[in-house]
Amino acid sequence: MGFKTTGILALLLAILAGYIYLFEIRGWEQREMAEEAARRVAQIGKGGVTRLRLDVKGESISAVREGFMWRIVSPVETEADFDILEGLIHSAGILEKAGVAADSSQTGQSDFSLADYGLASPAVRLSFTDDSGNLEEVAFGDRSPTGAYYYVKTSDDDQIYLAESRFCYQFELTLMDLRDKRYVQFDPDRVRGIELKYGGREMIAVERDEIHWRMTAPVEDGGDDIGVGQFLTHLRDARIEEFADSDDLPAAGLDKPWFEITFYEGEDRKLNGIAFGNKTGSRAYRRYLAKSFGNDHIFAADSAFVHSLMDAGHTFRTRDVFGFNRHEVDRVEFVFPDSSLTFDRRAPEQWDVTSHSGHEIRGSKVEDFIDEVTALRAIDYVAESMDIDRKSVFETNGIRVRLFAQDHLLREVVVGSLGNHLFASTNDREQVLEIEKYFLQRIRDVRISPKSDATEG
Repeated sequence: MGFKTTGILALLLAILAGYIYLFEIRGWEQREMAEEAARRVAQIGKGGVTRLRLDVKGESISAVREGFMWRIVSPVETEADFDILEGLIHSAGILEKAGVAADSSQTGQSDFSLADYGLASPAVRLSFTDDSGNLEEVAFGDRSPTGAYYYVKTSDDDQIYLAESRFCYQFELTLMDLRDKRYVQFDPDRVRGIELKYGGREMIAVERDEIHWRMTAPVEDGGDDIGVGQFLTHLRDARIEEFADSDDLPAAGLDKPWFEITFYEGEDRKLNGIAFGNKTGSRAYRRYLAKSFGNDHIFAADSAFVHSLMDAGHTFRTRDVFGFNRHEVDRVEFVFPDSSLTFDRRAPEQWDVTSHSGHEIRGSKVEDFIDEVTALRAIDYVAESMDIDRKSVFETNGIRVRLFAQDHLLREVVVGSLGNHLFASTNDREQVLEIEKYFLQRIRDVRISPKSDATEG
């Protein structure tokens, strides 16, 4: 076959492929899209709507899109719930016709009345305006006699359609449903600093260093990344259940709040946060009046949730007693008030009792203890400076645990009991920590025994 013949065949093949795409594949896609559009009650494009109005149960709510946000402009000016608004538009755009209740020949008659279908004063009316100024309205009237359908009509169609009632409940929304109900708007990933202020005096503060948190008040110490992260997530996901009738700050106790949460966001440390004031509601259902820094409206916050936010400050501080690479440890020392034990690593998971010749430690007791030490976390912090006499008794009678790596002290901790509690202090901080009482037993588990081949003396 010659080059010319091959070229002609290739050209014919390309023409055939183009024909199949244009008239078969693309044509099928266009017919499918047209059929899908014909099934829908209204032609509403989700991304093109710039203004929305919902009239329902005697209430008229208007909202406008501002960039990537929605804002309610009537009956109050406030932020809107973006997901709810976008969901409302989406639901209206995909609502399908389940049948025709009255066609053009019926609606065009002189004695035809929209009131017979509940559409003269519809229970729900949705109005959508796109970026070109085009208006589309969808009205929901009465239920059909069977209750399975609603009568629905659009502003650009004379016919009245049936829509399955199970899809129509999502349009019966209130102002409360459409409002942004977040306690405070913020992005946890952008938060660089947090301050909890109690009565304007006491303060707990943490700062983010790159990806980790550190405590800056009331003491300088490590931060607990998990504790701070859970606090931010908890507050970000909180939702308002009730707004206050008045926005009077002094009356709400918000001119001098008793508890404040302040955020510093981004590299420019933009100020954000939330304040809590007086209690409201019946004694059985007490709530605190609150307001975020970026919103003028006061809302009622569940008192139990507010107390959990207050207590969360105790989780901002690191609970790790030790901080070291457990795989570097090659010597462990136990110093008791009347004796001591020293273990040196001979090989992976094999230890010699160098303080007591003729003795050995069986199994993986040293390795297990190092794992326990690595996982040890404080229950709570004792007052920043324990009474000097009590601290002296605690440290004198306590057990010292030292961990080394090539003769370098990685960490030392003193463990001791006072009353019914077990405490610990470490060589890298002044504070005394309360730890779980089981840790004392873990120390006792590291027991030695005479070697089986040792000669009795």
